Amino acid sequence: MTETLQDLMEAGRLPPLSYFFARFFARGNDVGEDHPLALSAALVSLRNLQGDVCIDLTRFAGRPLV
Repeated sequence: MTETLQDLMEAGRLPPLSYFFARFFARGNDVGEDHPLALSAALVSLRNLQGDVCIDLTRFAGRPLV
């Protein structure tokens, strides 16, 4: 069984803020909560809550995000 973002939140493995940010992001991009974009948003939010505020944009420059 694959765990959903909601399952992770309910199990205490994903903070509610990260879950709801991912859900908001998914809806804004017209994708489902199980889409890689939603998972990415949840992980970015989680890492931000853990104090990681930097991202090396040169790694992504000139490349499609999806």
